[in-house]
Amino acid sequence: MDAVSDPAVHTVVVMSSAQVGKTEICLNIVGFHIDQDAAPLLLMQPTLEMAESFSKDRLAPMLRDTPALCEKVKDPRARDSGNTLRRGAGGALGGRRRGIAGATGQQKA
Repeated sequence: MDAVSDPAVHTVVVMSSAQVGKTEICLNIVGFHIDQDAAPLLLMQPTLEMAESFSKDRLAPMLRDTPALCEKVKDPRARDSGNTLRRGAGGALGGRRRGIAGATGQQKA
């Protein structure tokens, strides 16, 4: 976690086995940058459908249930209830240039 908050570190590589908490690490990184250090952030999933699912099933509950993040990231308006991106004062996910995309080239901004 220290490496992802160090401005001198440009790349972090993780080598690990399956099902050991890498997704939770990613969610903690997102939460840190929303709350403490607003920075450009892009979450990639293999497909747009997987990205939308991740946003609804993992990201949205974290943003909703964490008071520090809930204050900084607005819920989508009722008319946008299908929207998988969260928007804040500075852009998607509460900061500058953040979004969720599928690696197949499909993207929502």
